[in-house]
Amino acid sequence: MLREIKERGYTGSYTIVKDFIRQVKGAKPKPAFVRFETPPGEQAQVDWSEFGWLECNGKRMKLWCFSMVLGYSRTLYVLEHSEMRKSSKDCYISFDGNRYSVPYQYSCRDLSVKLKGDDLHIYYGDVMVASHRLNYQKGQMITDQKHFAGIPRPAYPSGVRAIREVFLSHFPHSNPFLDGLVKTKYGNARYHMLQILSLLEDHPQSLVESAIDRALSYSAFGYSFIRNICRQGGISPLPKEERALSCYSELEG
Repeated sequence: MLREIKERGYTGSYTIVKDFIRQVKGAKPKPAFVRFETPPGEQAQVDWSEFGWLECNGKRMKLWCFSMVLGYSRTLYVLEHSEMRKSSKDCYISFDGNRYSVPYQYSCRDLSVKLKGDDLHIYYGDVMVASHRLNYQKGQMITDQKHFAGIPRPAYPSGVRAIREVFLSHFPHSNPFLDGLVKTKYGNARYHMLQILSLLEDHPQSLVESAIDRALSYSAFGYSFIRNICRQGGISPLPKEERALSCYSELEG
């Protein structure tokens, strides 16, 4: 049409022609749909699709969505993910690359794990025994200290990394002390961490934590320092570490 009217002397733009035609033809009607109705329980529509991106713990993760809508009521359902897991003897259960604590009474048991949104629910039969916020990082140990309350004699894992995680779960601000302990004790740091943890059997957690802070202020890294401070109620002068007399013979000549 534009070509034809230009041949008859039109000098305007294409946009003017388009706007004029739109006014003549009128607005294009939007498509209408007939609502799809079904009897109760007869039909549902299911979809699995991308749902954008999610920023979690500094990482960008693709988000997926599963939805099911009933044709009669238009009710939206979210499927709950459930799996069976066996808890370990140290009172943890593995899920998606992390370990989550369970009450010590449920160690070495077959438990079901259900993911509901960002919450991880752990069941023994029909009874929910633990609940944690889902951690999207990998290799983490998520601990609820209430799960270990009343345990007759706690058993700690053997790996240095795992012991450090347990240590931090009891004393969250002890990283500087642990760094100094590893630096000064080298391969023997595992022994000192286990011995300090064993002090929780005889002393309140707050006292042991206070002793760790006090030892750190003196750069005194070792189990014997923490033990002696705890025995004195955390207020005694910092004890000197006992050393064999042979250690001083090296200073001669």
